[in-house]
Amino acid sequence: MKSVLLTLVVLSFQAWPASNQSIDYSETIWRQGQEALASGNAKEALRIWKTAKDANENIEPDPRIGFDYIEVVTSNKLMDYYKDASDMVYWGLSGKCNENHRSEIGTELERIRPIINPGMYKAWKGYLNNDLDTICSILSRYWKQMDPILSTEYNERLIEHWERIAYSKTHFNRNSATVYGTDDRALVYIKLGEPDYRRRNTMRYNRSQVRAWVMDAMNFPGGSLGGASSSSDSLSRAGATSGDRRPSISRSMVQDRARVDRADRFSREAEQLHRIRDYEIWIYLRDENGPTGDYDKNLVYIFGEHGDTGFFGMLRSLEDMIPDAAFRDQGGQGAVLSPAYLLQLLFYQQVLTVDDYFANAFYDLESRLTSVNGLNKMTAFTARSKNINELNYIQVQAPEEESTFENEKRAFDLDVYQYRLLDDNNKPYLATYLTGQPQKALVFNQVKENRYGSDDFSLTFYNKSTDSDYNVIYRAEKNAPIYLDGRGDVEQMDPSSVFMRVPNIESEIDQLFTAELRLNEETASDSIMAVESNSISAFGKIEKNQPEPLSTNPEQLEMSDIIVGSTITPFVRYADSPVKFDVSHHRKIPADNNLMIHFEIYHLRTDSISQTPGPFEVQYKVRPKNRNFFQRLFKNSNKTSLTLNFETFESTYKTDLEIDTSSFDPGSYVLELKALERSTGREVSRQIEFEIHDS
Repeated sequence: MKSVLLTLVVLSFQAWPASNQSIDYSETIWRQGQEALASGNAKEALRIWKTAKDANENIEPDPRIGFDYIEVVTSNKLMDYYKDASDMVYWGLSGKCNENHRSEIGTELERIRPIINPGMYKAWKGYLNNDLDTICSILSRYWKQMDPILSTEYNERLIEHWERIAYSKTHFNRNSATVYGTDDRALVYIKLGEPDYRRRNTMRYNRSQVRAWVMDAMNFPGGSLGGASSSSDSLSRAGATSGDRRPSISRSMVQDRARVDRADRFSREAEQLHRIRDYEIWIYLRDENGPTGDYDKNLVYIFGEHGDTGFFGMLRSLEDMIPDAAFRDQGGQGAVLSPAYLLQLLFYQQVLTVDDYFANAFYDLESRLTSVNGLNKMTAFTARSKNINELNYIQVQAPEEESTFENEKRAFDLDVYQYRLLDDNNKPYLATYLTGQPQKALVFNQVKENRYGSDDFSLTFYNKSTDSDYNVIYRAEKNAPIYLDGRGDVEQMDPSSVFMRVPNIESEIDQLFTAELRLNEETASDSIMAVESNSISAFGKIEKNQPEPLSTNPEQLEMSDIIVGSTITPFVRYADSPVKFDVSHHRKIPADNNLMIHFEIYHLRTDSISQTPGPFEVQYKVRPKNRNFFQRLFKNSNKTSLTLNFETFESTYKTDLEIDTSSFDPGSYVLELKALERSTGREVSRQIEFEIHDS
């Protein structure tokens, strides 16, 4: 019956006007899939939707089909469909978006809002209103840019995003406040994944504890901090009569009773304004090497029921669970213990062990109880503002998004070193060296005992460069050897490295470099297969913007970046590298080796008619970076200077220059390099720092 129905659809499609064929047909397929899904047949819905993509040019891509396809796949954890799910999303965004798709594209923009920065969201929202084709293209390129493993058939980050949406719909359903039909917890979960720690509980009232705090504030002997009563107490004064300087025992008892009654009144007022509210706190552990850089405070998110409305959502601070009336009620004329202040103490005390943020807030509040002039009518307001601002600042430090998939992979650091040059066609490029030590990510005992072999793994470096609209302008991959010599000290094992020539377009170009250490399942031994359960054993990733390219103006004398190295032999030789010596990217030269530099000069003038070479000179100077008083007084002390004269028939001059540094003491130095074209007076210079160190 289903095949007959599909045939009828095709026949009716052929009868439609040509201008509407693809749009109407994709609409029909989308609705057919929805009907199959509503009847409980998810795989049939997927089959129907995929016919739209498989029809190629006969069907106009429809983003609704792509998004619904990946939602069904991830909601049902159909891992065999992950490749198709990624492809269907790309296909759905690849066509000419029209008004029928505006609502779905707007919904998708809201779905990814938690994982993009506000500036991107605002700009893309503008495209949604004015240029649907552009926003569809940008969304497609965005997800391709987010693909962490360039060698696999599907986009792991895209799949993970939709898996988080599916999880959120199942677990965060206190209300439907978000675009996902969930409560606010989904906004953080979709952005950062599962927290490292959760605390779920209810804010309850502790009458005896609140009463003890009030007693402390009144400096009453029965308070938890102790202390004698005072006639100058800020909350209750036991004034003596003018004729009796010492209060009688009975009067003291009356005064004490009055204080107890007043303490009970403060406690009752706070209790009357207390609401039993559920809360949930999420903690993401941070460190100085984490995504937040050198900001090492944990990420804290508070969800709970609002003090006035009872609505469950993300809170600015714990104070949002306190009714506003508690801040307006000052506890009577002349009082400084407001119900809000007592509830703040109570709430922060209940969670002070969760994170330093809560502990610091509690101890700050508590310290005001017995400090001189510690309490005033604005204490609760001031503390609320401070706690809101502090939590907001903590959350601002969060990364735009964080992938659990990437975090679960054993990671190793990548280093990328780039130098600006011009090629033979005067096009800017970056001489790019990628290095890494994947050995660090393997099981240490296996490396130490030399159980791994070089044939057990393959290592591939990748580069993908994209512009501000996520257009891919360059993509490359290169394999590299892995050095497993069994010396036991992984740090001493040789790093793996490759060289790439990356087009240098502009500083707005984003570069993604990754490296994948993959298990060779065909050649690896059974013992290695038992240890390495994943095909991708380790993963490295680094992102950086391109530098400003060199000038291509032939009227401007230009010089490449200086590449530094030494005369160490043997050295790694790269087929495409412009350098023929051992490059030291950190510019550290052994004391018993001479300094080597590579530089290139561009746009030199030559006389093509008379075939006479163009003369120019290169001057280099080397001086200590930090000269002492006597070195500055005698300017030539510890300084090397030399001028070299050259002639060339070409507009470009390339050379490796060896500088004798055998007499240099260990320390930091500055190299100044200047090229001067005598016939025109044009000149260009570069300056770098390097270090001579003991071998």
